[in-house]
Amino acid sequence: MNSNLDIAKAYIELFNDRTAVAAQFLPFWHEEIQFRELPSLIAPHGSNRNRNVMAAGIAQDAQILTRQQYTIFNAIESGDTVVLEVTWEGDLAIPFGAVPAGATLRAHIAMFLEFVDGCIIRQRNYDCYEPLLVTATA
Repeated sequence: MNSNLDIAKAYIELFNDRTAVAAQFLPFWHEEIQFRELPSLIAPHGSNRNRNVMAAGIAQDAQILTRQQYTIFNAIESGDTVVLEVTWEGDLAIPFGAVPAGATLRAHIAMFLEFVDGCIIRQRNYDCYEPLLVTATA
């Protein structure tokens, strides 16, 4: 039997696989999963998502990013909760506001995953994005 920490690491690694599709994420998510993204530079009002919205987001990410990489720097498991400290990088496939396609976004993330029966039932992300650098064009 895998620990919740092992499951969390496999879940994060799946995001690094650019060929992964939404169906591959479903076994990680409890039917009643609640995802809360706290306000950040990219999502100033934050967001709340259910399983269906999360699955749709996987397909959307594939169109917005040419690459993404999550790197876990610290992980703590306590009871049914796993806390991950990760860095994330994503290369834009399309412009994001004034940031051109091809630019790399970076964030430092604290991720809280709560488990029930080996599935994530609640996820809270605190995403701290590095400043978006815009290169002026002539």
